[in-house]
Amino acid sequence: MTSTTVGINRMVVTAPSLFIRPEELAKAIVTREKGLDKEGKPIPAEELQRKIDNEISAIKDGMGIELVRINGYSESNITFVADSIYYFLKNIASDPVLTQKFLTQKVKNIFFATESNPDKSKPEVEEALLIASSKLLEEDEKLYTPLVRSLRKAFVQPITYACVGGAMALYDAAAFVERAVLKGWDESAIVIAADTAIYDSKIAPGAEKTQGAAASLLWVTKDPDLVEIMDLAESYHFSVPDFTKFLYEFPKVHGKFSEIVYVYFVGMALEALENSSRNGADSKKLLDAIEFFICHVPFPKQAIYFATFLYSHLMKRRYPGLFKLMQEDPLIGKEPLGRYDSLIHMIRMKFREFNRNGSPLKHDAEIVDHIENDPDIKRYWNWLKNVRSTPDSTNPRKEVLRPEFEQFLKKLHIDEALELPKRVGNSYANSIFVSLASILEHAYGMLGLLAGYGSGAQGVVYPIKVVARPEIIGDKLIVHLDADPRYEIDAAQYEELHSAQLKGEAYRLTSLGDLVEMDKKLLRKAEGKLHFGFHQIRRNLNGTGEYVHSNGEKWTFVKPLFEDNE
Repeated sequence: MTSTTVGINRMVVTAPSLFIRPEELAKAIVTREKGLDKEGKPIPAEELQRKIDNEISAIKDGMGIELVRINGYSESNITFVADSIYYFLKNIASDPVLTQKFLTQKVKNIFFATESNPDKSKPEVEEALLIASSKLLEEDEKLYTPLVRSLRKAFVQPITYACVGGAMALYDAAAFVERAVLKGWDESAIVIAADTAIYDSKIAPGAEKTQGAAASLLWVTKDPDLVEIMDLAESYHFSVPDFTKFLYEFPKVHGKFSEIVYVYFVGMALEALENSSRNGADSKKLLDAIEFFICHVPFPKQAIYFATFLYSHLMKRRYPGLFKLMQEDPLIGKEPLGRYDSLIHMIRMKFREFNRNGSPLKHDAEIVDHIENDPDIKRYWNWLKNVRSTPDSTNPRKEVLRPEFEQFLKKLHIDEALELPKRVGNSYANSIFVSLASILEHAYGMLGLLAGYGSGAQGVVYPIKVVARPEIIGDKLIVHLDADPRYEIDAAQYEELHSAQLKGEAYRLTSLGDLVEMDKKLLRKAEGKLHFGFHQIRRNLNGTGEYVHSNGEKWTFVKPLFEDNE
């Protein structure tokens, strides 16, 4: 039997039209209380500027963020998912051979990953499919009817598990297509991920700077043109209270605890992958063959933090002599394992200690304090920081990376995988796909590892291989992050938008009036132009919406077409 590969054939990444720079975001956060201290007294101008400078450093140096994408009034998950579907079907229709492949390998499943869907009755991808297909049918009914009809016959399956939903959906889609191949069926699947990360500083202090928004669409087929997905995945999960939206539209989060459990759950999945019996002895060698690494990016520096763990883990495996020499550096010191075999073993034992200690009624939220303030874990975390960097005397938040660690980041293309995430911000379930899109042109023919993480918590890892040559990436990968016109907003505009967002998605969409007109007013410096794509006028209480489509110069109403003509 001929071996058939399965993976990503086409990929689209879209994002909102507005962005804010760290300098303006810092100004908004610090001056929110109109320059007053906790007692309501004016803060001297010099001290206020110092606070703003510190916040800028926290965003740029502490988190590695260059830009944050922000939804305008008329933008939401629905509009940039609709943009993704629109661009995707345009790309399919532009090539008769590709069109034939799309109609032959029929889309049987649409997996939709999100954690910010305000409609609890159905996934918002349905509304996005309606408006995108309506616009295309209006443009050319004969051309697009077969494509739209094909999508309308697919199952729509929502997946919600915080940020890991995208990675899970992609693996599920690949498994579905592989099963179809074994059955002799010509079927494909689509993965769509979309999220908008909004934080309320009152319930999640410090998290506001990790906001962002984006959407991705991935067409998963046999004999893919972009990325092959290997049939070898492992996961690890159990419930921990590090991130929740229970009773809230906006999340509660924990800082250091979330960083620790991120490494733990992905590390546990990685350990399971190393010891997997599904692929025989090859699994033992898998990590040694990895040439690039991508992961969920809540903020760019988190990928660097995990890379430090990966670096020490791989160095110990591959180069024990160099690992021993590294520990003789007085600025690094001996790996502080004590009685533990590894960092993952240490954290596992700390969870077990919590199980054994305390009264039977000990609240599970106390695990945060137990793990976050454990002296052994703190000591190891400081050691990892010393492994990757030396202190910067001018800025405590800025790290001077050690040359050998910097070389490791380059060798696994981790920096290149962060190029787009640095300019998007956190997009939850979609963020791993922004990272994937970022690395594709750098990784032709390479075997990589995709590591997803979802707070709550679950880690998922599986290998992938880039099969598209760099010169054809542009035909297979459609990235609309910088299409004109895009608009930079300042602190005052951000505050206006953010305060509206914090009233809740339902309030924003149903109670603020004509959202397109509000965006045009907000963007009066840009002469009221809307970026190319879909915009929402309002959402009606029965769940329907009213939309326009803009080409950058003018916009037209989108009439929902509920059924194509036979």
